[in-house]
Amino acid sequence: YCKKCRKYQQSGYINNACKIGIDQEIKSYLKEGCGIRSIARLLDISPTTVIERIKKISKQISKPTNQLRKSYQMDEIQTYIGKKKQKIWIAYAIQQDTREVVDFQVGRRNTKTLKKVVETLLRSSPTKI
Repeated sequence: YCKKCRKYQQSGYINNACKIGIDQEIKSYLKEGCGIRSIARLLDISPTTVIERIKKISKQISKPTNQLRKSYQMDEIQTYIGKKKQKIWIAYAIQQDTREVVDFQVGRRNTKTLKKVVETLLRSSPTKI
């Protein structure tokens, strides 16, 4: 308690989700391939909090812009969010020689989702897709 400004201040947190560096630990566990529940168990925080932090972290990701005249491969991955009935598709393109992800799009399995990835590749005048 500050007598001057008459406010209470907290010196430490009981909740682990408020500690500094938790987002970085979540990133490292995701890179290792840990699931949401295992991350929550390892960090002693709620699975809902882990999901919210992953959403926040994902908004900070920007697509790479290293696109020269190259050869690309495209593929798609099917997964689900929450329930198996809520299917979602990730269409992505990788550079053939370096295996670096050049572009990706998340959405339904339709031409609209795939077209966004293809348009990005066509802007770089590729030799082969």
